[in-house]
Amino acid sequence: MLSDFMFKNHFHKMHEKGTEIQLVIEGMVYDMTDFATRHPGGQELVYMYCGMDSTEPWKNVGHDTASEVQSLLEMYEIGRLKTPHDNVHLSCSTASVPLRALQITDVEEPKTAVSEVKQESLRRYFADAWDPLQFLLMESQNIVLLAYMQFWDGRSKLTSAEPDSNCTHEVTWDGITEIKRQNSMVQGQMHTATHRKVWNELLPTVFGEEFGVGLSALDPSSVATEMAKFRVSKAHTSALVFVELLEGMTVDYVNSDEGKKNGRVPPDMHALFDYVRKVDEDLFMELKICVSRIIKCLENYGTVYPEEEDSEDEVKHLLNEVESGIRGMFEALKTYCDEVTILTKKYFSEEKAEEALQRLRLLDDEGGLCRLFKLPSKPSA
Repeated sequence: MLSDFMFKNHFHKMHEKGTEIQLVIEGMVYDMTDFATRHPGGQELVYMYCGMDSTEPWKNVGHDTASEVQSLLEMYEIGRLKTPHDNVHLSCSTASVPLRALQITDVEEPKTAVSEVKQESLRRYFADAWDPLQFLLMESQNIVLLAYMQFWDGRSKLTSAEPDSNCTHEVTWDGITEIKRQNSMVQGQMHTATHRKVWNELLPTVFGEEFGVGLSALDPSSVATEMAKFRVSKAHTSALVFVELLEGMTVDYVNSDEGKKNGRVPPDMHALFDYVRKVDEDLFMELKICVSRIIKCLENYGTVYPEEEDSEDEVKHLLNEVESGIRGMFEALKTYCDEVTILTKKYFSEEKAEEALQRLRLLDDEGGLCRLFKLPSKPSA
C-alpha cells in the first residue's frame, strides 16, 4: 500500500538492522536495500528516489530502453504498488466534496474569505491533492535527509582541508556531552544552506497548491482559517528570521580571526547545528505520518460502512480523517516554528533579531505557508 511504502526511504538509518529501502518504477516496487551501494552512478541516486515513484528519472537516463538494466532490475522486483486509485470503491464513487478556496483579505487584523466553491469527485480530489502532494513530500524529505547526510555527516568531502574522521571534539547539548567528529566551516555553510532550503523552498512546496486543494474540502472556518492567521503570526515570521540569523552567525565566524585561523565549526555552534538538523528532519517525518494517514483512509474508502455505498457517513468519516491529518501537519509546523523561536531567543539578541526582521520585511516570499496564503497586495502610495 502507498501509505506504508512512503516509509521505505529511511536510507539515513541503513546502519540499523531491518531497514529497507524501496522505490517504484512503472507501478512495480523494487527492493534496493542490497543494490544501493553497488549502483554504478552512486548510492545517492538510489536514495534520492526511495519511497517514491522514480519512473520519470528512470526514463530520463534511458534505462527503460536498456535491456541489460531491465534484466538487472527484475532481480529486485517484489510486487505491484497499490494506491487509492486501485480502490474500486473510490474509483467508482459518485460522491463529491465541495472545494472552497480561502484567501487572506486583511493582514493587520487577520481576516479571510472564501473566493470560490466547486464540487469535485472523491477520485479527482485524491488525484489533484493527495497523490501529487505525497510525491512532493517524499521528494522534499529525501532532499533534506540526503543533504544533511552528505554534507554535515561528511559523506561527501567538499574540500581537501576538511578535518579527518579522527579529529574530534566535545559537543554539549541539554547537559549531555558527546565526542563528535569535527566539521569544517564549509560544511557549516552547507548546513545553513540546507536549513534555508527547508523553510524557503521545501515547505512552500509541501504547503503549496496541492495541499491547498486538500485543505479546501474542509470547513473554511476551522483549520484553514487557523492556518491563514498563523501565516501572518510572529511565530511564522520568527522561522524566517532564524534562517537569516543562522546564516549570519556562520558568516560572522568565518570572517572572525578565530574562524580564519581554525576553519572548523566550534563546539557550541556544532551543538546548535546538530539540533537544527534534528528539528528539520523531525518536521518532515511528522508531516509524512499525517499524510500517510490520509492516504490510508483513501485506500480504505468504502470499507467503514460497507452496507451503504457512498453513504453520507462514509464521506464524513473520510473528511474527518483528512481534517485530522491536516491539523496534525499544522501542529507539526507550529511546533517547528516554536522550536526555532526558542533557539532565536537563546542564541541571538533581540536587537539582532529585530534588525533581521526589518531587512526581511522588504521580501514578498517568506517561506513556510507563503504560497498557500499569499498576502493581499499593498495599496500604492
